[in-house]
Amino acid sequence: MGCVTPLGHEPDEFYNNLLEGVSGISDIESFDCSSFPTRIAGEIKSFSTDGWVAPKLSKRADKFMLYMLTAGKKALADAGITEEVTNELDKTRCGVLIGSGMGGMKVCFLLLWI
Repeated sequence: MGCVTPLGHEPDEFYNNLLEGVSGISDIESFDCSSFPTRIAGEIKSFSTDGWVAPKLSKRADKFMLYMLTAGKKALADAGITEEVTNELDKTRCGVLIGSGMGGMKVCFLLLWI
């Protein structure tokens, strides 16, 4: 399993925080939200793509893509699925489940103006 959540970026940390009733909701810090009625959110904090996503892509990609790629690669590593294993897999019998409440707003906004 791989996860990137407001409650933690490792499955054990995420699960333990769930059991302990830790809230991932806090004041928004990633942008100035003073003009919006809501000032709290479940933001991803202390996130690093180091070792999971190429630095060049990390600079260009939208945050939600970096979260997805990092969580996906962590899940593959956790399952012991190496590049060698993926080369042998029947890809018509494999699947991926991605859960996202909202993502890519920067990309969506830019597409509105094309």
